[in-house]
Amino acid sequence: MLKLMDLEVRRRNFTVSVDRLELDGSSVLLGRNGSGKSTLLRCIAGFIKPSKGKIIIDGVDVTDTPPALRVIGYMPQEQVKLPLKTSKALEYFAKKFNVDPSTILKESGLDYILEKEALSVGENQIMNVAIILMRRPKLLLLDEPTSNFDFINKIAFCRFLKKLSIPMVYVTHDPLEASLIADRIYLMENGLVKKSCTNLLKEKAEKMLEEFNLYRLLDSVADFPFQRV
Repeated sequence: MLKLMDLEVRRRNFTVSVDRLELDGSSVLLGRNGSGKSTLLRCIAGFIKPSKGKIIIDGVDVTDTPPALRVIGYMPQEQVKLPLKTSKALEYFAKKFNVDPSTILKESGLDYILEKEALSVGENQIMNVAIILMRRPKLLLLDEPTSNFDFINKIAFCRFLKKLSIPMVYVTHDPLEASLIADRIYLMENGLVKKSCTNLLKEKAEKMLEEFNLYRLLDSVADFPFQRV
C-alpha cells in the first residue's frame, strides 16, 4: 500500500499537490503531457524531494529515504539498453541482488528470452522489468514505459504486466492503455489528482485491441472489414 499525505512538489513554476491518496493493486495515473504525472512518480521514487508531506510504503515513512534504499522498482521514460547479451545481463544482476534468475523468469513467464541473442524493443523493456523484479520490490513505478513501442510490442508488454502480482503505479497519457492495465485510474490535471474511478473496462479494452489489431486482420480476408488493394 502506497500512501501520499499532504504532499507538495515544487518544480520551477509548476506545483504538484496531493491532499491524501492511497494506491494499491495496479494504479494508473492518466493525464495529458505536462499534467504532473512524471513529477509525482519521481517524487515517490525519491529523485525529487517534496517541499512538504509524507510518502508511506507498507506503513513505513520513506519521505527522507534515498532512492536506492526504498523498496521500490522504478522504470523511467527513457528505455535502458544494456551493453550485455541477455543471459550475461541477467547473470550480472542476479549476482548483484543474490537471487536465482531462473526463478524470477519462471514467475514472470520470461524463460524464453534466455535463448534470444537480440531482443525487440518490447522484449528489452520486459527484460528490464525482470531485472527490477530481482530486487524483490514491494512496488513498481513505471513512467510511460511503452512510449516508443509499436502496436505489437505495446500489447505484449501490457499483457505481461497484467500477469504480475505486484502493486504498481503506471503513468500514461493513453486511455486505452490505462483501461487495459489499471485496477483503478486516477486522472491528473495541472498538478492535481482531479478524479479517480475503478476500472470496469479491462475486458472491453482487450476486445478493442483485438478488433483494431490490423496486423492480424490483414492476414485474414474473411475478418478484414476493408476492401483489399
